[in-house]
Amino acid sequence: MSRYWNSGFSATRPREVKDGIRAGSQKGAMASKWWGRRWIAVLEAIGGSTRMARGRSYARKGQVSSLEILPGEIRARVQGSARTPYMVSIKLRTLQKTEWKKVAHALMEAPLVAARLIAGEMPEEMEAIAQRVSVPFFPEKNKDLETNCSCPDWSDPCKHIAAVYYLVAEALDQNPFLLFQLRGMEREAFVGLLGLSPERGEAPESEKAEAQPLKSEAPIFWGEDRQYTGLVPVADASMPEAFIRRLGRPPFWRSSRAFFPLMQSVYGKAAAAGLDLCAGGMGEDGER
Repeated sequence: MSRYWNSGFSATRPREVKDGIRAGSQKGAMASKWWGRRWIAVLEAIGGSTRMARGRSYARKGQVSSLEILPGEIRARVQGSARTPYMVSIKLRTLQKTEWKKVAHALMEAPLVAARLIAGEMPEEMEAIAQRVSVPFFPEKNKDLETNCSCPDWSDPCKHIAAVYYLVAEALDQNPFLLFQLRGMEREAFVGLLGLSPERGEAPESEKAEAQPLKSEAPIFWGEDRQYTGLVPVADASMPEAFIRRLGRPPFWRSSRAFFPLMQSVYGKAAAAGLDLCAGGMGEDGER
């Protein structure tokens, strides 16, 4: 424990962490988008402003050395004043499949919201839709969270747990579907509950095409030149960063270099090398 109130012990400073996960926001609000702000608002109401403020300071200093969001649990290592980092576990009940089906059924009555979700966006209306069928996305009271920290502070949350709360808020800013994952559901699986799964089973017998034997092309086999008219032209992508932006920025990207410009540069170089190979150029190993 780094501070004992009314005990005469003085405060101690946490040990500095090399390459810790430092909060992107160094002043003001910790979350800028709706899902991250909602997460913080709920937990600040549950946890108390003083303890949460100390956790916010830890998050901004980079005291969290690792953080993992799993179905039903958040795990983290947080460096305090002790030599060994504290182990933090935050558990949140995973939703039953019947509950997810209720949300999916309610979402079918809001096709515009469903379309945005299928396109990879997490609409704010999703929480209200879930609440209408009594399915909670966010914790509503302290007992909804099972928290544990290996530090000697009995407060709930202690500043180590609170620091993790704030970093999760920033992660939700980047990828709100992490909340689905924490509640036990991947986005693709939820889209499948809407009846829009890409896997629709094997085609019926009437739709199966009969395999045709290949033509004999002996002259081509023996090296005769021939112009092919069925080849698809290969061209550079008009939006080389589109696929990268579709995936989104990693939730805990903390490099000093901006993610999208860096990946756009790498993507551009890889695309140029691929086009060169398609045109008959040599790869880095000197082979076609």
